[in-house]
Amino acid sequence: LEPLWGIKDLAQFLAVVNGVTFALIVASYIFAFIFARTVTLLYAQVGGFTASAAALMVGLKQELGDEAFEFKGVRLRFKFLPLVYFAVASVVALIFEEGSVFLMAFYGA
Repeated sequence: LEPLWGIKDLAQFLAVVNGVTFALIVASYIFAFIFARTVTLLYAQVGGFTASAAALMVGLKQELGDEAFEFKGVRLRFKFLPLVYFAVASVVALIFEEGSVFLMAFYGA
């Protein structure tokens, strides 16, 4: 996306996405603590690059929607990239246990 938007707009986009994501995560953890009264929620590690990766894929969908790319012999249009990402991440999260390397890489645990 950097060649299409420029470095300034890409940095601004990522800063806004990460800032809003962080604010929503903090708010949801505060509300979960208020309603559940579970102290372990206060010490949970949250973070990662999931929201930024999803936002970048939506940006690719908007800018290059009709173009296609090939990955390991599979031809895929940018239009379907966010849906494929969500489906693969959901399936992998359901298959692997909480401490898996995949989840640690995505959520910063």
